[in-house]
Amino acid sequence: MRPRELGAAFVVDKEASVVLAEASVVLVEASVVLVEALVVFVEASVVPVVALAVLAVASVVLVVALVVLVEASVVLVEASVVLVEALVVFVEASVVPVVALAVLAVASVVLVVA
Repeated sequence: MRPRELGAAFVVDKEASVVLAEASVVLVEASVVLVEALVVFVEASVVPVVALAVLAVASVVLVVALVVLVEASVVLVEASVVLVEALVVFVEASVVPVVALAVLAVASVVLVVA
């Protein structure tokens, strides 16, 4: 090779190295953009997961509230049964004085007739 051709080849080789370096910079920048997009995707994925967790907790709270409501209903029914039983006892207790009064009335009539 002649010196002139050797110099031209060196210049071409140097320009190719510059183009390769610029392509490497573009590749690094594209990688950075890709990583940033991945971060945005992960951040966007966190929101539905958190919303799902909140929904799960709300569902558990709702089920617990439903169980408490059912238990309260059972207690209310049991209290109603006790109240009815107390009413029956009251009515039975009221019958005794009425019967005693009737016996007294009959005895008074028998006493007056006699």
